[in-house]
Amino acid sequence: MKLQELLQHGENSLQSEEAKLEAWILFSEVFQMDRAQYFLNMQREAAESDILKYSKMIYRRQKGEPVAYIIGNWEFMGLTFRVNPAVLIPRPDTETLVEAVIEWAKGRQAELAAPDILDLCTGSGCIAISLAYYLQKCRVEAADISPEAIAVAEANAKLNGVFVDFWQGDLWEALPAGRQYDIITSNPPYIDWKQLKELDTDVIDHEPRLALDGGEDGNLLSSFSRANS
Repeated sequence: MKLQELLQHGENSLQSEEAKLEAWILFSEVFQMDRAQYFLNMQREAAESDILKYSKMIYRRQKGEPVAYIIGNWEFMGLTFRVNPAVLIPRPDTETLVEAVIEWAKGRQAELAAPDILDLCTGSGCIAISLAYYLQKCRVEAADISPEAIAVAEANAKLNGVFVDFWQGDLWEALPAGRQYDIITSNPPYIDWKQLKELDTDVIDHEPRLALDGGEDGNLLSSFSRANS
C-alpha cells in the first residue's frame, strides 16, 4: 500500500470532523515526516510493519482513545509534553493563562526580577514548566494530589530542560510550611460532578476523573479555601 493510500484509509476510517487532522497526526508519528516530506514520498510503498502500527493507532482512535494518549505527547506553548491517562491533555485555552502570567511578570521586572511562582493541580506540569521555560529567572514550584501526575510532570520538566520543585499532596497541604509566592496559578477540577456525564466520551472515558470532578459546585479549589479560611 502506498503512503497516500494509507493516509486516505486512515481518514476514511475515522469519519469525524477532525478525521483529516487526526489521521495525519497519527500518520506523521508513525512515519516521522512533515507535510513536505509526505508530498515528496506519497507514492512510496509503506512497510508492512508501519501499516500495522498505523492501523492499530487508527483502531484505538476509533474506540475513542484521544490522539494525545495514542502518540504519548502533546504540544503546549511551543513545548512538547509527555501525556498518559494519569494527566489531562493540555488544552489551547490554558495557554491564555500562561501568556497572561508571562506578560504580568515581565511588566513588573523592576519589582519582581525573580518571582516565586506556585502552580496548584499541576497535572502534566504544562503551566509550571512553560512558566519556568519562558520566565527563566523565576522560581517555580508545583503540586498535585496524584503521585502518577507528579511523575509525569517531573519527566516533562526534564524533557524541556527546566527545574521545577514538585510537591505531592492535596493543594496547600502539599507545600512546605511558611512558603509564600508572588504568583499562584491553577487549572483545578472545575466540572460539577452532576455534569460529568455530559462530557464527550473521549474525555470522560479516558482522561482522569480526579482532574475533572470539581465536586458539587464545580470548584474544589474555592471549597478548600473556604474550609480552611
